[in-house]
Amino acid sequence: MALSTFFPAFTTLATLVIGVMWFLYDRRDRRICDRQRFRHAYRCIKCGRIYERRGQREVATCPDCGFANDRLRF
Repeated sequence: MALSTFFPAFTTLATLVIGVMWFLYDRRDRRICDRQRFRHAYRCIKCGRIYERRGQREVATCPDCGFANDRLRF
């Protein structure tokens, strides 16, 4: 293979590999971020425990005492 065709081919291939990896890792990070975004923290008024639940609920029951608590707002 001639040197004048090797460098452009290598550069194109390297750019393509980096672009594909960038796309795949971006999708993976977005999925992880979406999972974290739908987790909410709660503090039990009755027993004082801090816990978290997934989903978009405003009220969740405490796993220790069963009291219904509102979501914490930051």
